Amino acid sequence: NQKGSVTPAALEVLYEQAITGSAAPIVQEQPAVEETAAQEPVAETAVMKKPVAKAAAGTYLILVKDKNGSPVPGVSVQFCSDTECILGKTDSTGIARFDREAGEYTVHVFKAPAGYLPDTTEYNAPSTPGTVTIVLQAEIPDEVGG
Repeated sequence: NQKGSVTPAALEVLYEQAITGSAAPIVQEQPAVEETAAQEPVAETAVMKKPVAKAAAGTYLILVKDKNGSPVPGVSVQFCSDTECILGKTDSTGIARFDREAGEYTVHVFKAPAGYLPDTTEYNAPSTPGTVTIVLQAEIPDEVGG
């Protein structure tokens, strides 16, 4: 860390030399002080830019509903990148949540609950955290009655 390289004693010597008018030692010592001062903002700038370069983290929501728009709880869904799949389950509102960095992901219905047909579709998630909506089909359509 460059912050500790200029001690209070060194600054005192520089100040005393500036008051007495001895220019030669100041010219020799001043570049070290300027380098330190110049390097500190560069380090701060690098730290400030680092989060910008990193992909934003957020929550991907997988909303599973039926054809009437009602939420479907208990659906097992897979949230997959190129290297891993995470298994989740929809809650009472029909939503499964996955906290991940922005990137390319696909979503699959791993297992539909009783009363719904299997869904083998591969859904593409948005490149930034957002929502994927899946509509499951009932095993027995509402129009068919007995």
